[in-house]
Amino acid sequence: MANRSNLAWHRTSHLRKTIQGFLATVALVTGVSGYSQFANAADVTISAEYRPSTRAVKGNGFVNVTPASKLCRSGAWSCQGMNTIDLPIGPVEYGPVAAGATSREAFFVRWPNAQTRILLREEKSNRVAYATFRVTGIAGQYVAPGKTDMAGIFGSGMHAPSGRCAAIPAPRPTSPNAMTFAWATPSDGGCAGTPLRDVAAGEISIPGGSLALSYELVPPNPVDLPSGIYRGSHTFFVGPGQDFDFGDQARVSRQSVDLEFVLVVNHPFHLSNQNSLIVVDLAPPQGWHQWFNGGKPRGRIDHHVDFGLSSGSPLQVSIRCGTQPAQDGRCVLRNEKSSEVPLDLRLTIIGATTESSLPFSRIPLTAHTPVKIMVDRYLNNAQGLLDIGIDNGGLAEMGRNMETRYGERISVIFDALTE
Repeated sequence: MANRSNLAWHRTSHLRKTIQGFLATVALVTGVSGYSQFANAADVTISAEYRPSTRAVKGNGFVNVTPASKLCRSGAWSCQGMNTIDLPIGPVEYGPVAAGATSREAFFVRWPNAQTRILLREEKSNRVAYATFRVTGIAGQYVAPGKTDMAGIFGSGMHAPSGRCAAIPAPRPTSPNAMTFAWATPSDGGCAGTPLRDVAAGEISIPGGSLALSYELVPPNPVDLPSGIYRGSHTFFVGPGQDFDFGDQARVSRQSVDLEFVLVVNHPFHLSNQNSLIVVDLAPPQGWHQWFNGGKPRGRIDHHVDFGLSSGSPLQVSIRCGTQPAQDGRCVLRNEKSSEVPLDLRLTIIGATTESSLPFSRIPLTAHTPVKIMVDRYLNNAQGLLDIGIDNGGLAEMGRNMETRYGERISVIFDALTE
């Protein structure tokens, strides 16, 4: 007596994979649903994506997809190889600044150079993760109205700040009355440009839209996270003694700026052996005649199908019977005499859990009710085991139909719940 079943693997438009089962065929069709990103009220959004199909320049696999600052895009700031964003705090106006003034009495700027811990929450599950953000430099343009010559105010060293600050390379001014400054993270207290002559109130300003930051973003380890969109925010304050401080002679237009952080984690969804046909031969190791003793079966028959599963999203698993309708939710094997034997299907995924947070081990699969596989991190080729069995009642039915063949095709379908 031969008893066979086919298993096939498929993925539909919202990410489905199927194991097709007794006399089992495995075929896979792939379709990935993406994550949408929504409009927000933040002043600036910093975005990074983890997609293994793309190549990250460095770090843990995230790719920074944040648009560069306007100063970079315009060519006013030589910022190749840096991550930059605009600092939209409006215009900065200056009162009178005396010749030779230093530190806070000069054209001063200080910014937060310590790491800031950013709390992120996945927008659907509310799962928490953390990133770190650090401002590494600031750039902007001083502009004077009329025929004021910046070289006459700051001299030939107009790009070099006083104190222990370091100037980031920047182009020379495109016009005599404009100067681009770009200063690296200060080691002590801030950076300042010292004028060679007295500067009248209102003679120099930083126009709105003319400030930018360079920064470092360290995302969380994506392997520790399920797929999803992780959002966080941080408010920086502007003014004397605040995060962004432009000195005692400056008048700022805004008191704060809000940064939003959006990290998209999109792990691959994959089943091993996805392009092959799995044929399951349900037969006792010692053969059918030795298995039956006087026509009375002993125990049950079980067969195990091993596979690997990779997913960062929760999954829904269902089964689809082939040519024969299910009996009490169980697919059946049938022979040429219309004898039917129900099958038991149980699924184990190492590292996954049920909706009740129990290990996903030997979970029954029926045609009536799908089951969910929950993940709290990326499953990278996790071991999967599909147990296929025939109980005593089925064996007794087979014993009455020796020398016949039972067979069926069954699909075990994995849907990635990414929407």
